Amino acid sequence: MSVDRAGGVDNWLSVESADVTAVVIDGPHGVFRIERDGDGWNAVRGNVRTRADITRVKSLLDALNNSRSVSADSEPVAGKLGFGLDDPSAKLTLILEGDGRIQFRFGSLDTAMERVYFWTNVRGGGIYQADAASLRFLDKPLSYFEDLRLLPHMSLDDVKSVQLVMRYGAGWKLVREGEEFVFELPGYLKGKPASLPEVRLYVESLSQIRAGRLLPGESVPDRHPHLTVLVEAEKGDPERLDLYRGIGSAPFLGMSSWQPVSFDLDRTVVSQIVRTPFDMQGRRVVDLEIGKIHSVALTFDNVTRVAQRTEKGWSEPAGENDVMGIDMSLWRLNEMKFEAMPLERISGELRESMICVLRDENGEPLASLYFYQDPSLPEGQIWLRNGGGLYYPVPSQIVEDLRGLFPARGTASGRPDA
Repeated sequence: MSVDRAGGVDNWLSVESADVTAVVIDGPHGVFRIERDGDGWNAVRGNVRTRADITRVKSLLDALNNSRSVSADSEPVAGKLGFGLDDPSAKLTLILEGDGRIQFRFGSLDTAMERVYFWTNVRGGGIYQADAASLRFLDKPLSYFEDLRLLPHMSLDDVKSVQLVMRYGAGWKLVREGEEFVFELPGYLKGKPASLPEVRLYVESLSQIRAGRLLPGESVPDRHPHLTVLVEAEKGDPERLDLYRGIGSAPFLGMSSWQPVSFDLDRTVVSQIVRTPFDMQGRRVVDLEIGKIHSVALTFDNVTRVAQRTEKGWSEPAGENDVMGIDMSLWRLNEMKFEAMPLERISGELRESMICVLRDENGEPLASLYFYQDPSLPEGQIWLRNGGGLYYPVPSQIVEDLRGLFPARGTASGRPDA
C-alpha cells in the first residue's frame, strides 16, 4: 500500500464487485446478509429471503471500494484498537468467491472532519478514516436494501402477450402480431389493434409499481384474486401478479412470481394497474393511406359536394372551385379517436348529419363514413359508423371542419353512391 501524506491512501481495497458473493452487516438494526443471486441480489434475515435493490447494493460496494481513505493520525494503544473500534458501532464482512473474507469494524465519528474511523483486515490490517456520508448505509435496516418492485423490468420488445383478469370488471388479453399488439379478449374486440403507446406505458409501469410493505410470513386470502396480471415473454417463464382485497390499513394484499414474499398495496397503486379494454384500444376509427384518396364526396343538407385531387391541389368538378385545406382535414379524420365505448346498436332516434365517401383514382370506395346526431350524446360528440359495424362516439368538430371546406354555393343535390 502506498501512502501519500498529502493525499491519503488510494485504491486501498481494490475488490471487484463481481467477486463479492455476499455482504454481512451487523449494525444498530441487527445482523442480516445480502447474497448474490445470479445477476441480482437477495436480502436475507434468518430463513426469509426477499429481493434486494441492485442499485443500493452497488452503491454500498462502490462506497467501500472507492472511498478515499487516510491513515489514522496516531498509533493504537497496545492491546487496544481505540477510536471506538473496540466496541464498534457496526461490523461488515465481504464474502468473496472461494470463501475469502474482508472484514470491517466501524468506530468513532470525527464530527469536525465528518469522517468515521474503521479497521479492516486488508493487507495485514490497519486503521483508517473514510467519508462518513459515503458510509451512511451502516445505520440502515434490512428494509433499506429490499427491492419493493412487484415485477422485474420488462422490455416491450420481449413481451409476447399481456393480460389483465378482473374478478369484477372487464378484463382483456393482448397478443403480439409482428410489431403490434391485437386483442384476443374480450371477444367483441378480437383481432382489433391495441394502442402501442398504451401497451408500452402499461408494461413499463408494471416494472415501476412498488409495494407499500413486504410481509414475510403472512399469507394471502384463500379466495380468487381481485385481479391478476399475466405477462408472457418470448423467453423465460411468464410473470404473474395476484392482488387480493385486504382489510384495515392494507386495502390490498398480493403475491407475485418475482417477489418471493407477500406484500400490501394502497388503492392509488392498484388504480395504476386497472385498465379497461377501452383504455388499451387503438381508438382510431379510420385507417387510410391519405395519398391514395383521389376524391372526397360529402352529403349534407340534401346537397352533395365533391372535391377531386388534381396536379395543383383539390377542386370541385370542372374546376368550379378550388377546395383548400382538404389534406389537413383528411389527416385529422385519419387520426381521430373515439371518445367512449363503441356500440353495436343505438336505442334512441338518430338524425343523419353527413355522409363522407372517399374514393381512389379508379373511383373505387376506400371508406364510407356516416355521421349521426343523437341528443343523448354528451355535447361535442356525434356517432360515426364506418360502413357497417359499430357506432363510434367521435368529436363532432370533424363534421364542421369537412363541411366548412366547401364554398357556400352548392352543386346538384343527391347522395354519393357508396
